[in-house]
Order: sequence, then C-alpha cells, then structure tokens
Amino acid sequence: MAAHKSITMSDIANRLNISTVSVSKALKNKEGISDALREKILDTAEEMGYRYHLPKKELSVPDGKNIGILVSERYLQSKQAFYWEICHQINKVLNVNNYFGIIETISTGVETELEIPQVIGTNKVDGIIVLGQISPAYLTLLSDSALPIVYTDFYLDDMEYDTITTDNFYSAYLITNYLIKNGHQQIGFLGDIHATSSILDRYLGYSKALVEHRLPMRQEWLLNDRSSEGILAAPQLPSQLPTAFVCNCDQAAYLLCEKLKSESFKVPEEVSLVGFDNNVFAEICAPKLTTVAVDIRSLASSTVSSLITKISKNNISVRRKVIPGKLVIRDSVRAIV
Repeated sequence: MAAHKSITMSDIANRLNISTVSVSKALKNKEGISDALREKILDTAEEMGYRYHLPKKELSVPDGKNIGILVSERYLQSKQAFYWEICHQINKVLNVNNYFGIIETISTGVETELEIPQVIGTNKVDGIIVLGQISPAYLTLLSDSALPIVYTDFYLDDMEYDTITTDNFYSAYLITNYLIKNGHQQIGFLGDIHATSSILDRYLGYSKALVEHRLPMRQEWLLNDRSSEGILAAPQLPSQLPTAFVCNCDQAAYLLCEKLKSESFKVPEEVSLVGFDNNVFAEICAPKLTTVAVDIRSLASSTVSSLITKISKNNISVRRKVIPGKLVIRDSVRAIV
C-alpha cells in the first residue's frame, strides 16, 4: 500500500493556479497578497489537509499538540457573535500548523468562583488562548498554571501579559472623524466603557476626535449597550438625540438602529450610525452599516504564531501586538450640508 503523500505548498499553489510564494505569504501571515486570496489559500490548505511544519530551530515541540481556547459565555450569546468567527479563524490557523484547538466556554459561575478550566485541570493542553476580557482575579488564576498564554482582543496594564489586539483607539478616532467630515457636530457614543479595554479604547478614540474639533461631549449621549451580565440590549434613548452615534460594535449599532426605527426615527436621515467589527450585523442592518473592519485573519494568525513562539521558547514574552483596522463605507451616514 502506497504511503500517504504529504500536502506541500506547491500542491496548494497548483490547485489554485498561483505561485508558491503567494501560498507561503498566506500561511506565514506576511504582506503582499490580498485578504481575499489569503482567505482562499487558508481554506484550501485546510481542505487539502496541509500541515505546516516549522523548522526545528523555530519549533522544538512534537507534532499534534493541543491548544486550549477559553472564552467567556457572555461573548457567545449570538450564533453570529464576533468571537465565534475568531474561534473559527484561530482553529484554521492551528490546523495548518499541526495543532488542535479545544474550545472551553467559561461560565459566570466558574469565573466568579475561580474554578480551574477543565482543559488546564486535566492537563490536556500545551498552551492557552484567552478570547475576550475576563476578570483580573481569573486571569491571575490562569497565569498561575505556568502554561504559555496569549490574550486576544483585550489587554491589561500589567506588561507580563502577552496580548494581541485590534487598534481600537485609532480606528475609532478615524471613524469619528469620518462623521465630522460629513458635517456632524453632535455625536454620541454607544457602549459600556467599563466593560472591556476594547470598548474603553474605542471611546477614547471617539473622544480625541471630538476634543480636537472642539465639539461637545454630553453625558446624556453616552449610552449603555448591555446589562450587568454583559448581554447586549437596545439602549434607552435620550430626550434629545445627537445627529450621529459611534457604536462600539456592529451588533450594538444594529440594536440601536432597530430601536430608533421602532420609535419612528429615520436612519440615516435623522440619526446616522457607525459600527465596529464589520461582521454580519453590519450587512443585515437596514441601512447597511459604515463600520471598522477588524482584521480577524491577522488577529488569529498573530495569536497563534505568538503562542507557538512562547511554547517553543520556554514561555518567552512576546509583549503586545496591535492589528490595524480598516474603514468600510456603506449607507448609514448622512452628509450634513
């Protein structure tokens, strides 16, 4: 019986009728190819069963290792949740690097009672990826495990934690300036700024744009978008609305849009909205949302490569890495003449 032939970069290149160099750039998360081509290459690599083996000098761990992916259940309430897509992309990158991801959701009770995750307690994994902000006490519990850990989509003020984040501050600054360039001078913000570091950074980017243009920041235009348990919900509208809102995420923007329409306000004719993430809610919203596209593929690739580096180099610190966002213009902003 013939031995099973390992899939190579050349095999993937031949399947897609592209160069091996392009395949290499996609698998190593390097620049020089489009996002669409990178996604197509990763999908094809996964479909063909490709396993990317780093040179021994770069990676000195055996094949077939397991990685725990921990995410709070409050971030997975919707089947279209942003973190489901990150999990999918991380697993895709893990697979082509010959790793297997084990997803474990952390309930509010487990987090509050400081219970050890099963993937750690049963010694099933060689490293941990934490998606989304979790309490400092629980993060201390995780760090006590001495496993290599990378934190994704949030950061803390302690530099001992290695984190991969979107450039939330600058991206929110850009999209707020987009509203200002379209004539908006009364701009609110939707999001619980105490919920996560990401939301706070987006608020600070929004605030910087307003301060630079000497525009008012009114407390009644700072709306909360979630319950104390972190569940997203339509906000209460202020008695006097601004002409636009910067929303901390697309799902919150979608809920605000539905709330406005239910109270007979027209979007964007009376109130313009911008979101953040560029996920399914930006597309199903009517009108479709102008938003910031989070580069989930780069977020996932940087997370995995950073964790593999920590595993292979005795838990060396990789510090904080920031992934740029990209403005996506759609239909939810009215230009004020």
